[in-house]
Amino acid sequence: MRELSVFVLRPILVLLFLGGLLVQLAVIPQTATELAVALPGFASLATPYAIAAILVILCLQVALAATWRLLSKVRDDEIFSGQTKPWVDAIITSVAVGTLLVVAVVVHLAGVMQLGPPALILLLTVLAIEGAAFVLLMIVMRSLLHNATIIQAELALLT
Repeated sequence: MRELSVFVLRPILVLLFLGGLLVQLAVIPQTATELAVALPGFASLATPYAIAAILVILCLQVALAATWRLLSKVRDDEIFSGQTKPWVDAIITSVAVGTLLVVAVVVHLAGVMQLGPPALILLLTVLAIEGAAFVLLMIVMRSLLHNATIIQAELALLT
C-alpha cells in the first residue's frame, strides 16, 4: 500500500508543480497586464501584487518539493529515521511565508489602499485562514512524527 501511495502521489506533485510554474510564467503576468490596462486605478499595484502572487506559488512549490523528499523517505522506509524533520520544517516554513504574503496583500489592499471588491478580499482572507490552519496542522504532525520516531528507536533497542 505504501508503494502504491507514493506511486500515485508523485505524478500529482509533478502536475501541481508544473501547473504552478505555468501560472507563474504565463497566467499571472498576462492577468496583471490586462488588469493594469482595464483598471488604470490599479495599474501601480499590478506589478507588486503579481510579484506577491508569484512568490506565494513559489512557497507552495517549495512545500511540494519537500513533500516529494518525504515520499522518498516513506518509500525507503526511512520516515522514522530522524532525517525527516528538516523536510517537515521546510513545508511548515514555506507555507507560513506564503500565508504571511497573502495576509500582507489583504492588509495592503483592504486596509491601506481601501480598494478591491469584497469578493476578492474574502477570497484572500479565506486563503490566509486555510494557510494558517495548514501550518498548525503540520506543526501537530511534526510533533506526532517526532514522538513516533522516538518510539521506533526504543522498539529497535528492544529487538
